[in-house]
Amino acid sequence: LEKALSLGISPEETGIYLIRSYNYKGRFVETKSSDKIKLFEKGISLGEKLTKQYPKSEELLFEYLCIIGYWAKEINPIKAAWEGALGKMKNGADKLYALNPGCGGYKSAIVLGVMYIKAPYIPLVLTWPDNKAGLVFLEKAYKCSPNDFGGLFFYAYALDANNQRAKGKAYLEKIMT
Repeated sequence: LEKALSLGISPEETGIYLIRSYNYKGRFVETKSSDKIKLFEKGISLGEKLTKQYPKSEELLFEYLCIIGYWAKEINPIKAAWEGALGKMKNGADKLYALNPGCGGYKSAIVLGVMYIKAPYIPLVLTWPDNKAGLVFLEKAYKCSPNDFGGLFFYAYALDANNQRAKGKAYLEKIMT
């Protein structure tokens, strides 16, 4: 971080790339769950600090929400729900949309869609997860930005989760071409 700052790169931009680096290393390099969790927690800590300093940075907020999601997946979605991760993500997605409403805020639709599909349904505690609602959000994101790799991938995932496997497969094939 200090090296990047000494090169004149803004703290906001540096933070975005650092959070993204923690995310990628945790997802694709580390093999031990405990090491992944430590990296994700470093990114979350940095994201909490920087989103307070740069509350209008869409890219920073999106990267912060992504790393919370991967942390939640790694520690167990039910445990993450009890620790408030889903609430942080929902509030963050709402803020992300407020920063750029309409199609410009399509990344908030991706976050919300993934949350609706991947969050566990816990009777009397967490009753809003719903594959159909997730598909609606991800379809909106896809229509607004059909070339976004993550949006396209999760749209295909949502189609599969809603018993539309052949259509989902066709979208996955689109990613590979």
